[in-house]
Amino acid sequence: MRGKLVANCELMFGYGGGVGAWITGAATYGIDLNAMTEAVTPVLPEWAVLEARSFLDYLYKPARAAFLKDDNLDKLEAAMLKARYGLPEDTFVACDAIKRTWRRAHPMISSYWKELEEAVRRAVYSPKVTIACRKVKVRVDGAWLRLGLPSGRALCYPNPKVENNGDITYTGHNTYTRQWGRVKTYGGKLFENATQAVACDQFAETMPLAEAEGYADVLGVHDEWLAEVPDTDEYTAERLRELMCADLGWNAGLPLAAKGFETYRYRKK
Repeated sequence: MRGKLVANCELMFGYGGGVGAWITGAATYGIDLNAMTEAVTPVLPEWAVLEARSFLDYLYKPARAAFLKDDNLDKLEAAMLKARYGLPEDTFVACDAIKRTWRRAHPMISSYWKELEEAVRRAVYSPKVTIACRKVKVRVDGAWLRLGLPSGRALCYPNPKVENNGDITYTGHNTYTRQWGRVKTYGGKLFENATQAVACDQFAETMPLAEAEGYADVLGVHDEWLAEVPDTDEYTAERLRELMCADLGWNAGLPLAAKGFETYRYRKK
């Protein structure tokens, strides 16, 4: 259970996710959220539980305003259940409290979401002005919003706009309707885009280094790389690991780690 919780926290909370992300993670990793609640509730920080309960009360306010005055308790309960994603109250509170403890434990990440979002808004309002946001450079030129990555590559978003309510949108592919139109983004999502892009840059730029040493590229599977080499002591998984974590100049200070193994046919370890 603990291993699953740690993995789920990193994947779901790293990009601004909350209770909804917990539900997705639970389905993916086979986590029983009710059992988890029983296990973690006794050790959750009091401040996190109080904040989570206060947040749940805030989510209930629209339902109470709409149905309490008419004494419509059935609709009130249904609306409150929807507000907490169909979870028991204690389970919702536990999930939200864990989110809060994760964010407090990772202030450099959780603070960056808002910084990046605000930098994009400023760039939209000030075209042709480059705005530095830590190691990402944000700029709007013509119809394009660009996030300049440390590698020198840029992520591009067409027709960026800040809506009247402050939402950031651009023209893109809607994953739900499968149609092109206005797509909303936000700090956590922008951070996810940049994070995955930087990981791709590291992966792609070290491949030629490995190939130059005889590690013939066969295939890549997400964050894995398979190389075919002669069956000699000269070629090792350790050396390939070193090459994949190579210093590329732009990645100074980036905490990198990799692990591998040798096998005569492809398999998942």
